[in-house]
Amino acid sequence: MGKNTEIEFELGHGISPREPRNPDVCYLKVVVQRKIENQFHGEVFKALIQKTFIVEVGNEKPSVEFYFDLIEKTTKEFAQLFHQKIQNTNLKGRKTQKPNILELIPVIQDKIDRWYQTIREAGLN
Repeated sequence: MGKNTEIEFELGHGISPREPRNPDVCYLKVVVQRKIENQFHGEVFKALIQKTFIVEVGNEKPSVEFYFDLIEKTTKEFAQLFHQKIQNTNLKGRKTQKPNILELIPVIQDKIDRWYQTIREAGLN
């Protein structure tokens, strides 16, 4: 899991490495979660958005840049929802930071490599 101050990004590949009915398709899951803690009460706020993308990959591995683009899109959607929900609360004014690709490259590459190894072991590639 990658971290970006109060924002956490969780990356996964869904339940199956490929769609059984269509081996050229895989599921890419992105979770953006935000927790806010204080010294007196611990965790005082938690919000989460999870998106599963169905991606046609053929025999190719998704690139780090492609996966990062999905993270950015999910983070933008999260930020919009977060902004709407915190109006008229003491959280108003808090911003959602954009993900940093340099921080996430190792995490993304590891997920891609594990996904590719899984499909190779299953004989799907």
